[in-house]
Amino acid sequence: VEWLAGEFRAPVYYIDLSNPTVNDEVLRGCMARNRMIHAPPVLVHIDEFQALLQLWLTRKERTTSNEVVTIQGLQTMLEGISTPSNVVFIITSSEALPNMNSPLVQNAPEYLQAELHGLLRRIKSIEIPCLDMQTAKAFLTKFLKNYVPYEPEEDPLMEFAHAWCDWDNGVGVPSDC
Repeated sequence: VEWLAGEFRAPVYYIDLSNPTVNDEVLRGCMARNRMIHAPPVLVHIDEFQALLQLWLTRKERTTSNEVVTIQGLQTMLEGISTPSNVVFIITSSEALPNMNSPLVQNAPEYLQAELHGLLRRIKSIEIPCLDMQTAKAFLTKFLKNYVPYEPEEDPLMEFAHAWCDWDNGVGVPSDC
């Protein structure tokens, strides 16, 4: 997501679906046109989808919109009914999405099967492999050129490594670069 944001030069909005305070109302509020700080295009990173999917599949009764994000709430956001145009949604999960023929979905209550079918047909699932060393170096070099002072003949990665060696142990290390 960070790499894609850098390539598009677009801001990232992050939503953690495992957060118990996130429900349909919070989701709608996050995506309201008047609440977005940045003008589109923006990327919306919806993380921990597997946690929400597991909750939907293991519950005996229907979830309500004031408890968690419902399938209908997520679909409404993805369809753009209450969201601005020029928004790219990236849904990440540590587990592969089930398909409609998977036992997990087949054993779900009938109402949930229909709702999942509507949601899963809107999501294009791709697997992103780990970066190889050359691609990772190219990405980091491009990123660091904006932040590390260097001469044109120098390598920004080496300048960063030198700066890192001089880092004061009493200061925290930033981890979100």
